[in-house]
Amino acid sequence: MNLEDLGYNSIKAIYDSFDDLANFELGRVMAEHKERYLVGTAKG
Repeated sequence: MNLEDLGYNSIKAIYDSFDDLANFELGRVMAEHKERYLVGTAKG
């Protein structure tokens, strides 16, 4: 899976420019059930 599969496109380049986010990974909430979240990332 890559970030394009998660719905990210060229806007991702904007996120890459933030130094504060260098130690974080982008992801997307795929499902939520009773305050539990399934998050998808490029690494799986």
